[in-house]
Amino acid sequence: MKTKVISFFLCLLFYTGFGQSDVSFEEVFALALQGNKEISISQQQIAYETELKKSAFDLGNTEFIWFSKQYNSLSDDNGFSISQRIPFPTLMAAQSSLAKDKIQGAMRQEEMTINKIRKEVKSGYYYIVYLNALHELLREIDSLALDLKSKSDHRYAIGDAILLEKTAAEMQALESKRQLLQNEDDKLIASKHLQILTHSLAELKISEKLTKLPFTEFNSPLSEGNPTVRYWDQQVKINTSRKKVERQKLLPDIIFTYFNTTFVGYQRVGSQDVYFGPDEHFSSFQLGASFPLWFVPQHGRNKAVSLNEEIAREQLNHSMFSTQKTFEQSLLRLNKHLKNITYFEDVALKNADLILKQANTSFAAGEIGYLEYVQALKSTHTIRATYLDEVNLYNQLVIELEFLIGKNENVKHKEYHRYFLSFFCWGILHK
Repeated sequence: MKTKVISFFLCLLFYTGFGQSDVSFEEVFALALQGNKEISISQQQIAYETELKKSAFDLGNTEFIWFSKQYNSLSDDNGFSISQRIPFPTLMAAQSSLAKDKIQGAMRQEEMTINKIRKEVKSGYYYIVYLNALHELLREIDSLALDLKSKSDHRYAIGDAILLEKTAAEMQALESKRQLLQNEDDKLIASKHLQILTHSLAELKISEKLTKLPFTEFNSPLSEGNPTVRYWDQQVKINTSRKKVERQKLLPDIIFTYFNTTFVGYQRVGSQDVYFGPDEHFSSFQLGASFPLWFVPQHGRNKAVSLNEEIAREQLNHSMFSTQKTFEQSLLRLNKHLKNITYFEDVALKNADLILKQANTSFAAGEIGYLEYVQALKSTHTIRATYLDEVNLYNQLVIELEFLIGKNENVKHKEYHRYFLSFFCWGILHK
């Protein structure tokens, strides 16, 4: 009981410290990789194919036969034979090459999995960054709406405002509050989704500011980097190697046999009869080959593997085409949003600040009415919110393009004990 109480307070301190610490994308991505079951399965598949490669040079069982009694003559004899069937050497070499290709195939599968996880985590991470930026704007709008409502209520109470102004101010305050609460719900949902991706029990605190993600034009062919294309390219190689293996099976097996036996009794040696006892042994060797006489089954397997190779090649061509066209489409959309962002940064945001400043001055001086002032505020807030939307859409497209390219950050394996300690604490607190 005492140990459990101490553990409880240690975990309480841990969660308090965790909630106060910000995490970067690199940390979140590393956490997602370490706790992901798909990665674990991929690594096990690589280990499986690596171990299976040892079977490429399998010689099969060695046959040992002991024989005795009257198999040579009326006398009792003893002997034995050792026989070994060896696959044709080129078949074993082809099997080894196939095993290497299958190991590479398992590695390509792992690359695809990592690339997919990276996209999901990065998209979720920077969506939260966007929601945080939007939250700050909505808080500012909500604070301003409440202030306007308070002033409008006072103006209505002293007879300086009509009911329309008072009602409009109340509706504006309610609407701004609704948008703020909706944003908080969106943040909670996005945070829970990121916890699922990272297998984290504690909430991840993200404080990174919303900015455009860097993107460098990619000049090399997508086939060199896209994990899905590389995977199907490797599948073609695997099926090509498998076809070579099946063809090599048409070659003969080599059979080697060693005999050792006695010949008890008299044997004619030259012109004399010589007696040989049970302690005298004679040996011989046999070397042969085993050919398949019925070629139809093996021909069928060869044909099936060739068809499978064509299927993989078609999948590769389809993957290359769809990846290239999706990349081109996403790049066009990226440039569209970049133009919009440039417009906002060069013109719209500056004009929005000017409109807000002039509206505040004019409203305070009584030069414009309430409805005109509210319209000016809505215009500036719409511009700023749209700018945030454009940056978010731009960043999501950068992440999509990096996914298509196959970009993958070199994640440093730092100490992430504070994350995994959450599982330990959960186990203690739920005993």
